[in-house]
Amino acid sequence: MDFTVDEIRKNLIESPYLSSMFSLYTHLSESVSGKRILDFGCGYGWGCYELSEKAANVMGYDRDALRIKTAQSWYSRNNLTFVSSWRFVQEQIFDIVILFFVISYETNEDDIAAIVNALHDLKGDGFRLCFAVKNIYKDKADLFFSLLSESWKKCRVIHCKEHPLFESEKIIEYSLELR
Repeated sequence: MDFTVDEIRKNLIESPYLSSMFSLYTHLSESVSGKRILDFGCGYGWGCYELSEKAANVMGYDRDALRIKTAQSWYSRNNLTFVSSWRFVQEQIFDIVILFFVISYETNEDDIAAIVNALHDLKGDGFRLCFAVKNIYKDKADLFFSLLSESWKKCRVIHCKEHPLFESEKIIEYSLELR
């Protein structure tokens, strides 16, 4: 079944659950003008597409090749790329790296440490890291932040805030400067 970009966006906005997640991207889009963005764990790419309207370049990475293939079929812009190979990601420099809900799905400390190590593999002098977790996974976010703090010379919290998600759940959104 084929969907238009407008139909997908309408469904995201109308869904009580997905609209909360999508709002993280729409809020972030206000500060991405001219920036190079990596969406680590981009899923089906709708957040990347939203950011690509204003950003200089957006790369969506997901290790699930089927999701990347779907994103490539749904979304297209000259400044938008979707990849499932980390090798292509490592060749780029990014101003902002996004990990929305990625940490929530990792099952142990080794998996979370692997993400921290992958972030170290990125070129450049550092970047702004935006990540979000459901409040029920705050312990994973705390571990992630602790590992980041140990491995980066500078790990400064720019902001941390909670947003309602669905029913009693909340999203905890973090923005960090890593150097």
